[in-house]
Formats: sequence, structure tokens, C-alpha cells
Amino acid sequence: MHFEYLLQNYEEAAAMILFGIGFSNLLLQKNLIKKIIGLNIMDTATYLFLALKGYIEERKAPVVVDGVTSVEAYINPIPSGLV
Repeated sequence: MHFEYLLQNYEEAAAMILFGIGFSNLLLQKNLIKKIIGLNIMDTATYLFLALKGYIEERKAPVVVDGVTSVEAYINPIPSGLV
């Protein structure tokens, strides 16, 4: 069951794997530069996860366009604003 969920949401699985790589790099490395690289990997994984959660198929960016009056036509702007 969990494997099927990972196959359907492989982008989220990639974000979790990247976060794990960055976290383990942060814990295991003694070199400060390598720790900063691990922190950067974790940061990128968090941004990827937030961007994935805000995206909805077949919807557009929340920009005012003439003729569109329904809010269901747009994606959620909050996760995009957090990034």
C-alpha cells in the first residue's frame, strides 16, 4: 500500500529522499562546508515539497485574467508565497 502511494507521488518521495540525504549529511560530516551543503540540500527539498503541495493539475497561476471569475481556476498562492 505504501509502495503504491510512493509510485503515484514520486515527486514527494524525491523531496523526502533529498531531505534525508541533507539531514544525514548535516549530522555525519565534520567539515563545516559539507554541513552547509547538507543544509542547502534540506532547504531545496523543503522548497520542492511546498511547491508540490501548492500545485493543482489543470489550474493556472493566481494572476487576474479577463474573463475568469471563478477561484477554482487558480492554484493556491500560499505555498508559492512561502517559497
